[in-house]
Amino acid sequence: MIFSSGGQPQRVTLDDLAALNREISALVRSGLPLESGLREVAADFGGGAGRLAARLAEETAAGKTLTEAVAAQGDSLPPVYRA
Repeated sequence: MIFSSGGQPQRVTLDDLAALNREISALVRSGLPLESGLREVAADFGGGAGRLAARLAEETAAGKTLTEAVAAQGDSLPPVYRA
């Protein structure tokens, strides 16, 4: 579960996660920098998935791998996704 700035929960659906995975895959295949691509994805998606993409962009920009960035999201993501 991801929380909006107002404290209201904004869930990331399985469809959101699938769409985000497709975007990440496209970024990797294209050779574009992951952090800047994730920022663009965040702006395009909005909502819970956009917030997740923005946080992943921040984490990767800080030097974490994508795996580390996903793990850092803790319980906001389903365990199967973090694995």
